[in-house]
Amino acid sequence: MTSMDSGHFLSRIRGGLAMNVQQHSTSTRSPVLAILASLVGGIGLAIALLLGPASGASEPMITGSVMFAFGLGWGLMAFLLTRYSAQPQPWMVVPALVLGITGLVLMVFQPGPAAMDLLSWIWPPALAVLAVWMILQVRRNLRGRGRWLVLPVIVVLLLEGAAEPETMPYRRFAEELGVLFQIVDDILDVTESDEQLGKPHGSDERHGKLTYVSLFGLERARELAAESHAKAAAALAEASGKTDDLRRVAEYIFTRNE
Repeated sequence: MTSMDSGHFLSRIRGGLAMNVQQHSTSTRSPVLAILASLVGGIGLAIALLLGPASGASEPMITGSVMFAFGLGWGLMAFLLTRYSAQPQPWMVVPALVLGITGLVLMVFQPGPAAMDLLSWIWPPALAVLAVWMILQVRRNLRGRGRWLVLPVIVVLLLEGAAEPETMPYRRFAEELGVLFQIVDDILDVTESDEQLGKPHGSDERHGKLTYVSLFGLERARELAAESHAKAAAALAEASGKTDDLRRVAEYIFTRNE
């Protein structure tokens, strides 16, 4: 398949999902159940493959099985959210295709040790780029509790393929990024308009939800956001490899409250 054919193929898939978005945009269903069902389905399939065909198999078969299962999970999430929720997410077809096709290739061709060593240098930056793009999509398109179900799954991609000591700065960064995301989300709920938020202004307060703003006040919440952003940047400073994209994600989230 040529690059033009591949681009046309992806465009048709996303175009089809976009049509479904228009057809089902009147749904009022929360995305939470669809997200939970997809996560359970993806994890369940991964466990089934690891206990079945991939049990005692080679590294490519095990890694491919997990990636293939996660890819199907993302594909199921894209379908269910587009079809049955008020927040369709057609962008999710991208990680579904990337993870699913990569996993299938590993399972079918099972590269040797030399090829797997080479791929071990490619996994971290490639998955990090995908994860950063996905975080931005979540921030732009997914609202409410569904965000906090999806974000931990994306963080797994950031940590995939790295040795345990090397992941510690990234783990601290991921933790602080989650805190920063929540603080800024609480701030924006009281400072931005309905159009900017994509939901009614001040909805958290009206529903009686505890937020950083309700607990500490707006100015202290902004100070806490600055502290969390500083901790995330400090964690990245200790990380190996290129972290510019991750730093930009943290900066983007933080500056949204200014």
